[in-house]
Amino acid sequence: MKKLITILSRKMPATAALATIVLTLGLGTVIRGSLPSAWRIFRIPALATTFSDTMTVTNSIDCLLSGQDPYVVRSFDPFQRVYNYPPIWLDLRYLGITGRSTNLLGVFMALLLASSLLLLFSATRLGSGLIVFLAIISGPVLFAMERGNIDQILFALLVFGFFIIERTHGSARTFLECSLIVVLTILKIFPIAAVVVLLKNRQRLLLAALTVVVSVAALLVTCGQDLPKVFANTPRVTLASFGGYTFFDAISHAIHVLPIASKINPRIALIGSLVLALLSVIAGLKYRTHLDKFLPSLDFYRARGCIAVSCLAIYVFVFFGGANFNYRLIFLLGVVGYLVEDMEQTKTSRSLLPAVAIVFFCLIPFRHVLLREVLDGLIFCVACAWLSTQLFDRIKARSDLPAFLPVS
Repeated sequence: MKKLITILSRKMPATAALATIVLTLGLGTVIRGSLPSAWRIFRIPALATTFSDTMTVTNSIDCLLSGQDPYVVRSFDPFQRVYNYPPIWLDLRYLGITGRSTNLLGVFMALLLASSLLLLFSATRLGSGLIVFLAIISGPVLFAMERGNIDQILFALLVFGFFIIERTHGSARTFLECSLIVVLTILKIFPIAAVVVLLKNRQRLLLAALTVVVSVAALLVTCGQDLPKVFANTPRVTLASFGGYTFFDAISHAIHVLPIASKINPRIALIGSLVLALLSVIAGLKYRTHLDKFLPSLDFYRARGCIAVSCLAIYVFVFFGGANFNYRLIFLLGVVGYLVEDMEQTKTSRSLLPAVAIVFFCLIPFRHVLLREVLDGLIFCVACAWLSTQLFDRIKARSDLPAFLPVS
């Protein structure tokens, strides 16, 4: 009984945040007359139709069942969008999912995300509890729920997957880690970046490389000739977005390098992102002792550590990708969960600054583009420096390093 009370007390901040969301949406719907209007209480750019991204899947299934190509035909989508996800999602039709299942699937994904956040976050101290509360009610989480985006499933699979994997050992653990990365890659491509979690030592380089090869092969097999369409149909917009393209576009306009109506060349943004990452890696290695004062060593074995490593890698990877809608920032919450755990275990404020920076970034209203992008660039630089120094330590090691490396 005492153990149960302890567990429940650790989940209070997360539970309170989720309850706040449900209560606000419920009262907002009654007072304002509709769910989209209730979402706008949180300053979420809600569309007239809730779960609009879920419709991308369900209505595309209707399109496919009618004998047409959802990658080309727009008429089945209320917003005249073409389908831009890997084709494996269309196989949900075999489970009876159609356009009439939109709300059911959207609610299911929201509940899945909420459950994963409840599992991820544990806090008993006032400071860490407040961080957890604010992280969960932040824009990316609410945006993902409102749009019904499938990134919620990816994040939940990542969280639940590593908590299950944590209970296994030896070859079974390795197999499950590799399998999780392959499955996530098939579902949405970008989670392939999580392969870095396999780099526990130098001997794992070959395993990581083989996992990448298998993941790409599995993606090609499941996507076939539709893969180019997935890339071609994926929109690149700066509104309610983050990433290298959005960052350099905002900075270029702020310093008047580009006319107001112009957009930065995506290739220039990619080159700029690569240069920024390289400089961050060099700075991280050179000023390692200063970095260790504000960031804990990454744990490549326990669940929250693996989640943090994977989420950091995914965030860096999608930043290179250019422009991503802000709901993809839910992967930064995997990092916040690890920082909160460090604050709880060490009883220090070492991880407070980076945790606050991430949560503040997620809380800034989407309309404050320049402020958001400055923070986005700063977090990207720190993420590159932090992840690279930790990976450098792992690759130098001939055997597995301890769960926690000593602070320099």
